[in-house]
Amino acid sequence: MTSTTDWLNEERQEIAVARILEAAREVFLGDGIRGARMGKIAEAAGCSRATLYRYFPNKEAVLHAYMVRVAQDFGEVLDEKLRGLDSLSDRIVEAVAVSVELIREREDVAPFFSEEGLGLTAQLTSNTAAMRERLAGQIESESRSDRIQGRLRSEVSADDAAEWLTRVILSFSVLPGAARDPVAFRKYLKKMLIPALLES
Repeated sequence: MTSTTDWLNEERQEIAVARILEAAREVFLGDGIRGARMGKIAEAAGCSRATLYRYFPNKEAVLHAYMVRVAQDFGEVLDEKLRGLDSLSDRIVEAVAVSVELIREREDVAPFFSEEGLGLTAQLTSNTAAMRERLAGQIESESRSDRIQGRLRSEVSADDAAEWLTRVILSFSVLPGAARDPVAFRKYLKKMLIPALLES
C-alpha cells in the first residue's frame, strides 16, 4: 500500500486522480454503487480520507469523474470502431450500438445501469455531459466533412442529435427490451433513428 506521505508528495494531480478512480472502480465492483463509501475508496487508493476529500468533496463528485473517464474510454473504442466508415448514417448507428454494447459488457460500467443503480443513474444523467459533448462535436464535424456522406436535417442541430442519441443509449442500457443480435440491433437503430436525424 502507498503511504500517506508518498501520496501527499505526488507531483502530478492526474496520477492521484487516476489512482482514486481506479480504487473507486474496485469499491464499486465489490460493494456496489450505493454501498461504496468514501472511507473505503480512500483505503483502496492508499490515502487518507482528508486527502481523498482534497480531490473529491463527496461521492457524487467521484461518480461524476468516474463517468467522465468511462466516456473517454468509450470514445477511444468508438474511434477505432468507426474507422473506415464514410457514411454518417452508418457512423451514428455504430456509435450508438457500440456504446450500448460496452455498457452491457463492461463489468465496471454495467452496475450503473442495473436495478441497484437505477436511482443513481437518474441522478447521473447530468453526468452524461461528457458523452453528449463528444457526440455533438463528432456529429458537427462529420456532417460538414467532404469525406463523410450524409448530412443532418436542416432543423436538427448537432447538439439536438447528440442529446437524442445519448438518451437512446441510456434507454437501451437501462431497459434493454427485445433481444436482438448485433446485426438486427443495428438494422433496428437505422430504421428508427436515421430518418429523424438525417436528410433523406
